Amino acid sequence: MGLTGPEVEDALAALRSGLRTAPALRDRLKRLYEALDEEQWDLQEQVDAGQALESEHLAAFSKARAATALYYATDDDPQAACAEALYEALATVDDQAELRSLVDGQLAGG
Repeated sequence: MGLTGPEVEDALAALRSGLRTAPALRDRLKRLYEALDEEQWDLQEQVDAGQALESEHLAAFSKARAATALYYATDDDPQAACAEALYEALATVDDQAELRSLVDGQLAGG
């Protein structure tokens, strides 16, 4: 299951509008990514102990990275937002070349 929730929808709407993201929303996003990150670490420990599947951990890891990417994408500094969000997003995809191609296309104006 993908990343969902009211803070996710609010952040995506803010990004689409081009408006500055409210500090309260960024705080909510930070709490979300911290909770998801803790969850993925707990699952990693369970995998190591033979109590969970690696696929469960990978799904939780990707979700945590996606939440972190969304948090960073809402940074007021566009360069920091881009760099940090891309770094986190690259950790969530199997085909990094496809993501790079999408980014290159946007940078080229397409």
